[in-house]
Amino acid sequence: MRTAGRVVVAAVVTIATAACGSRAKAPPPPPSAPADAAPATNAASAALLTDAQLAAFVADHRQDAWYSLYLSTRKAGWAHVEMRPTTAGEPGAYLVQALAHLETNDDGRLSVMELSDAAYYAGAPPFGLVEKRQVETSDAGRTERTYRARPDHVELVITTDGQAAPPRKLPATAESVVSQVLSMAAPATLRPGQRTSYATFDDDAEADQRTDVTVAAVADEVIAGVKVPVVTVELLEDGDSVPMRVRVADGLALAIALGPGLRLELADRAVAQAQIEAVSMMDTSVPIDQRLGDLSQRDELTLIVGAAGDLALPTGPTQLDERLPDGRHRVTVRRGPGAAVTAAERARALAPTAAFDADAPAIAARAQQIVAGATSDRERVERIVMWVYTNLGKDLSTELATASQVLSHGRGDCTEHTLLVVALARAAGIPARDVGGLMYEDTTGRFYWHAWAQVALDGRWVAVDGAWGQPVADVGHLAFDVDGRGNASSAMGTITIAAAM
Repeated sequence: MRTAGRVVVAAVVTIATAACGSRAKAPPPPPSAPADAAPATNAASAALLTDAQLAAFVADHRQDAWYSLYLSTRKAGWAHVEMRPTTAGEPGAYLVQALAHLETNDDGRLSVMELSDAAYYAGAPPFGLVEKRQVETSDAGRTERTYRARPDHVELVITTDGQAAPPRKLPATAESVVSQVLSMAAPATLRPGQRTSYATFDDDAEADQRTDVTVAAVADEVIAGVKVPVVTVELLEDGDSVPMRVRVADGLALAIALGPGLRLELADRAVAQAQIEAVSMMDTSVPIDQRLGDLSQRDELTLIVGAAGDLALPTGPTQLDERLPDGRHRVTVRRGPGAAVTAAERARALAPTAAFDADAPAIAARAQQIVAGATSDRERVERIVMWVYTNLGKDLSTELATASQVLSHGRGDCTEHTLLVVALARAAGIPARDVGGLMYEDTTGRFYWHAWAQVALDGRWVAVDGAWGQPVADVGHLAFDVDGRGNASSAMGTITIAAAM
């Protein structure tokens, strides 16, 4: 099963840096735009924030803020946000850095994950991204990613447990400091209903995406005995129907919420770091009103799914999401081939990334060894899924960041199994992508957070599960996120599931 912390770990730094503005992913282009339209550039923000305002902010603004991290009603960790001009020896002119700390307790063992995201920006127009450094540490190891912006590309260097991989060349970025400071630098000039968009470099896509921003409210509030203007900004992430909401006063984020399930609240450092309650699988699992039995031979399962907020689940031939009058969802999960694979999806699902490092020599060599002699993609996929299932140790407390790390360590939970399945499939020339959601387990009668994969077979997406040894995943897999886009983090802690009558 997927550890509870792995469901939110990718969202923690995202909402922590939202305390500085946003590092959200972009929604798809509006219907009037062509499907391959380029993401917005930061020039689109000029109406809300001038170059002069940005220059003043970069020259003078300093921040050192601490936040309590809540998963539903449980305090699961903390975040620290620092903003300041750079010092000697640091790249760029302005630094925005977020550190997130999350504690989990699965299989009777306490695990601590920390993620650091530091972005350095130029001090003059267009205030572009100069360098970004990410560090993910856990009990299982340390992964560092350094992105350096060049005039015509971004250079990525990944260092895993002290070993640096060769640099990779990624598309150039138009990200600027606007993405971090929009709601802080100009609260006096913002008005409800104003909208804008800008480019951010998306770590998963390894390319620029567009972020749409809406000023939801501007109102005076009394805080600590002083009346100040409070700006509420909404940021809609890629594929989500639930926007991130950030409340800002006097240049400081007071609260950040990613739906009802995950939020940060401003606190003193001692308060933020005190009384952490480590989350576990059981804390975030979802009961169902009746046992479903063995699902391995069933071709279809229909569930009634509820959640706080405007939940939107992936929908298609293998998971049909129908909104009911009471706001809940009738979701029918079917076994077998799903939606047609588009050309863009195919290209994305074959490309190596920082996490799915299919071009790593060890991954490429292992993939060729596994599929040697196979006569069809279906046979290749089955071999890969069953090899991962058989050869990876099952360890719920493992937190590894890349597929090559997983291959080297030889253990992990469903997240690690999925990392390796996707990377091996890509290395074998088969498009593959990750899926996150809930999976049914009949011994407890509950749905647990889980990760699995989709592979392209005969031009259709087919779900496979390396953690459970399923070359075709059973109908107990309820998807929330596909290829990093979805609602899992925002919905956690608010979901209800019942069997359809």
